[in-house]
Amino acid sequence: HNLSVYLPAFQTAPKGEGYLRSLLQNAWFSTFSTSGAILLCGLATGVMSARLLHADGRGALAAIILWPTLLAGVVPLGISEALTQRISAKRDGQEEALSTALILSVGFAAVASVAGCVILPFVLGHEHAQLFPLAALYTVLFIPVTALTLVLYSFDHGQLRFWRSEER
Repeated sequence: HNLSVYLPAFQTAPKGEGYLRSLLQNAWFSTFSTSGAILLCGLATGVMSARLLHADGRGALAAIILWPTLLAGVVPLGISEALTQRISAKRDGQEEALSTALILSVGFAAVASVAGCVILPFVLGHEHAQLFPLAALYTVLFIPVTALTLVLYSFDHGQLRFWRSEER
């Protein structure tokens, strides 16, 4: 099979099966090792938070992390998927599609950040009122950064750029 027909990244690759096999093996190893490192970091931070925060603090931490993450996942309303489809379908008008997606994402992220700040006092409860400023800061920073990151990833995926370090 000639992958250069389907994946532009292989168009500049030297001929030969050995190079392609090496490239795919390196990609597999890179993905596997990155997933393993993420798993180990998650395990380490989980153990540290359990030891340092105890049960009550872990519940507050879960509430602080859960709601902004939930809002950041729900609020984009399919903008990133639509952008990926638009970019992959047409080569003209990509800049306009990207700018529209960025503007919409920033607008929805602002609404979600305000909604998150309104929700947080209720989910944290009065016993964790001292954590509200930190939780609000996390919410206001996390939601827009996540929205913008999703749009930029979608733009790259629509152009079939899966390796960020690749030069064109």
